[in-house]
Amino acid sequence: MKAKRRQAIFLLLLTLFGPVLGSSGCAQTELQSAEELLAWEMKVRAEIEAERERFDQLRGEYAELLARQEGPQPLTQEAVDRALAAAKASRERVFTLLKEADTAFRTYLKKHPDDHLVRDRWGHFLADHSLNYEAAEVWEELIRRAPDYATAPNNLGTLYTHMGRDMEAIDLFLKSIALNPNEPEFYFNLGTVYATHRKDVAAKFGWDLPRVFREMLRAFGKARELAPDNVEYAREYASSFIMAKYFGVSDTADEAIAAWEHYLKLNLTPDQRAFGLNRLAFIYLREKGDKKRAAELLRESIRVSPVPLAEDMLRECETEK
Repeated sequence: MKAKRRQAIFLLLLTLFGPVLGSSGCAQTELQSAEELLAWEMKVRAEIEAERERFDQLRGEYAELLARQEGPQPLTQEAVDRALAAAKASRERVFTLLKEADTAFRTYLKKHPDDHLVRDRWGHFLADHSLNYEAAEVWEELIRRAPDYATAPNNLGTLYTHMGRDMEAIDLFLKSIALNPNEPEFYFNLGTVYATHRKDVAAKFGWDLPRVFREMLRAFGKARELAPDNVEYAREYASSFIMAKYFGVSDTADEAIAAWEHYLKLNLTPDQRAFGLNRLAFIYLREKGDKKRAAELLRESIRVSPVPLAEDMLRECETEK
């Protein structure tokens, strides 16, 4: 959450102070091998993160100075100007680092246009720094150059889900699945779009909502099958049953119980285990009407990681009708 807040502030100040990749004085970085380039890129990422931290701090200091200007003892304009100049200098440093990385990737790929791994990494670099349109161009070019490179459509599809192009993303996820049907991430991403855009998906394929629900479960289930130890995939599959009513589907309690029991067999942290026990108890209490079994699960949950929700449900279970 903190990183997302910094990114939002960064994007706001981009609007205030100037365009991305527009700074001058950029070093012309030329690296000879993919290994050198990718190792250097990791260092640049760390520098950008550190500079963004500094930028966040300087922005806060500048805002405080502006607020004090409205008080009974305003600061000199010179102090305010210095703070603004420091924030702008920090922003320019971020732009310079972004430009250096962009130039390094372009220079390398001009000499090695068929290095698909590096081109893919370039797309990630741009997307990770909110340069979505530039990242889309990189992945679109990679798909043209290497139509069998299975991760490229998936990466572009993931980016599209952040750009409001979710129905196009579905086609890209399906393309990645066709190229490599053994990669769980592709199915998980597909299932996520089915879950979050049920009506659009129904219109796209001509399905009714119960069919969308089953296709969503099929996608999440395949991800879980291909990565049986992945806690996130198991949790999302089990959590999907909570949404059944929004798809016009009922009587899913037994399926949901089986899904949460599967989740609880994984290697979980105490908080993760308590979460699963609470969800399972909720189903037994609300959908199966089995207070005894719900109470057993809740007592175990409270022993593992007590939370008010579990304690409230346990009191409900122990209350006579």
